[in-house]
Parts: sequence; C-alpha cells; structure tokens
Amino acid sequence: MATFSFTNISSEVQYISDFPGSPLPIPVGDTVEIPNRVSTELPAARELQRQIAEGLVSFVMTPSADEIASGLLSPPVSITGDDIQPVAATDVTAAVAVFHKEFAAPGGGGTPADVVLFAANAIPFKCRLLDVVVHVTTTPGASTAVLRDEAAGAGTVIASIDSSTVGRKVDGTRDATDVLEQTTVAKGLFLRLSDDAVAGSVMITFRRES
Repeated sequence: MATFSFTNISSEVQYISDFPGSPLPIPVGDTVEIPNRVSTELPAARELQRQIAEGLVSFVMTPSADEIASGLLSPPVSITGDDIQPVAATDVTAAVAVFHKEFAAPGGGGTPADVVLFAANAIPFKCRLLDVVVHVTTTPGASTAVLRDEAAGAGTVIASIDSSTVGRKVDGTRDATDVLEQTTVAKGLFLRLSDDAVAGSVMITFRRES
C-alpha cells in the first residue's frame, strides 16, 4: 500500500476530502501523510486534483515495494501517435509526435527509387505535417529527396530536400499547410530519391487532427 503526502502551499488552511476520515485539515505550510492507500484511488480524487491544479496543495505518493514490483506503476515504454488525442485544425495548441525511419541506399546509383514511409492508404490517421528533416549519410553527389503522397514520383510534392551532400537537410519552404489523410486509395507517404545511392534517415514532425 502506498503513502500519500499532502503539503499545504497556499496561504490558508486546506481540507482534503477524498479519503476516509475526511475532511482532513492541513494548516498552512504543514505536511500530512495518509498511509495504506491504493495508488489507483488517485484518478477518482477529483477535489484533490483540483487543489493540485490550482496550486493549493502539493502531493507526493510513495508506493510500497509490492506496488513497484507489480509493474502497474511503470510508465509506458513509449508514446506513439496512437496515444495522442486528435485536435481540431483550428486548435491553437496540441501535442506533436515525430515519425522516424532510417533507410539504406535502395540501389547502386543512377536510378530513381522510393523509400516507402506509409504505403498507399496506410496513413494511420489524419495529421498535419509541421517539419521534415532528412539526415543524409551517403550520397553520390547531385541528388534530391522529395516527399510525396504517391509512389513513383506521382502525386503532390510535400517537401523537397537537397541530398547532394552529407548532413542534416531541411525544406525551408515548409509552412505546415499539408494535411494527410486516407482520402483515396492512392494516398500514402513516399520519399522519392532521384538517385538510389542515397542513404540516411527521415524525421517528420506532425500533429494529429480530427
């Protein structure tokens, strides 16, 4: 069982009312501990969540060894785009995610080739592309890496990257106007290499929209 510790950081007495024995008064500047609590009680403690959000009390939970060993308190290994709630296109703020893919040179040089990021009709959700970065690790010289929504050089150009030299390359014309969604079976996301001897990685920053 965990121990909950509450500290009154406001200028007046606060009362904790979400737990047995409530209301529990906490004088200004004092800390009160409630032992033998279950960690899963916290999401339902709405009054406590309000007091924390308003900066009235601070809260520390000390889990027991059994709770730690159970694995229930472990954070997720990673947060993916699927974990982000979509926002309206007009929303001012939103969480963003980054798609990352490393790619080897598809061929020996001299021939155009596609690096498939999302196959046709495989874009998982509607998203707005905010930034496109290509890290070029191998290049034959004069070449480009063009992000398109269809394969084989077809469709709309989303970003055009100069891959003539090794290093971090960005498309300086990006204005976050591109929104991708599964509107037709042809739509996907492809990095079209003008020369198949180019190798590196691509990172795309996006926000999920409804």
